[in-house]
Amino acid sequence: MIFIGETRELDNDNSLPSIMDLINKPIREKEKVLKYMKKCHVDAVAPAIVRDVINPENRIPNLFLMSDGTYGWRSDVIYYVEKYDMALPEEFVQHVLSKVK
Repeated sequence: MIFIGETRELDNDNSLPSIMDLINKPIREKEKVLKYMKKCHVDAVAPAIVRDVINPENRIPNLFLMSDGTYGWRSDVIYYVEKYDMALPEEFVQHVLSKVK
C-alpha cells in the first residue's frame, strides 16, 4: 500500500514534509479526485475528534483510514485537500483519473 498525504504535523514525524509546504497547491481535477477519495473503502475508524493543524479552532469530526487497494490515506487528508488545496502526488492523481470518467 502506498500512503499519501503524510506530513510532519499529521504523522508526528519530522522526516516528513510540513503541511504548510503542501497547502495552496491545487490539484488537477480536484472535484473528481475528492469524490473518488470520499467513496473509497474505510479500513479503520479512530474514535477521535481531530483538530485542524492549520487552524486549531476548527475540528475535523471523523478520522478514518481509507484506501482503494493501491493507495491509502487518512480521512483528514480529504479535509485538507478540500479546504486548503493540499497537494497530492501526481502519480495518485493520475491513478484516480484513470479510474473515473
